[in-house]
Amino acid sequence: MADTQRSLADNLLRLADNTTRQISPQDLRDLLVSALGGYGEVYTTGGTGTQALTSSPTLINQITTNGDSSNVVPDQANNRLTISTAAVYQITANISWTSDSVSDVFTFEIKKNDASMIAGQKVLQRCVAANEPNSITIGGQESLAAADYIQLFASCDASKTLVVKELNFRVKRLS
Repeated sequence: MADTQRSLADNLLRLADNTTRQISPQDLRDLLVSALGGYGEVYTTGGTGTQALTSSPTLINQITTNGDSSNVVPDQANNRLTISTAAVYQITANISWTSDSVSDVFTFEIKKNDASMIAGQKVLQRCVAANEPNSITIGGQESLAAADYIQLFASCDASKTLVVKELNFRVKRLS
């Protein structure tokens, strides 16, 4: 039988009382994957590619590598993380970037299923000097369904380029 991530309530029900010795090895394995499973990441290191931005949010397409995962599907080819099990997740993105901009405002946001912005996951940052490093961290908690996917988007108040130098985009199941 496949190990299955279960809710806290379901795990407590299965492990409620062991006086009758009815906790199976499968119940224990399910508890472990429930407690430890549900994470994934995609990342970029040493990025040099440029991406044109406008005032409309554009998918950050400079993700190069799939990282570790369990019950989350990292997909660097489509610049996303796909959720396998419905739950509440901690979502975090760290981005180090440069641009040819001087004093323009860049917006970074996390979106779910190409459309809805995840509540509160939008950060604005002014570029103070052309081709100088900038970095941001955005994240929060969100209830995600199985097959939901999350992605990073960026825009600028003027037509400029974005170079992602380092990026780590990850999720961790909380409940």
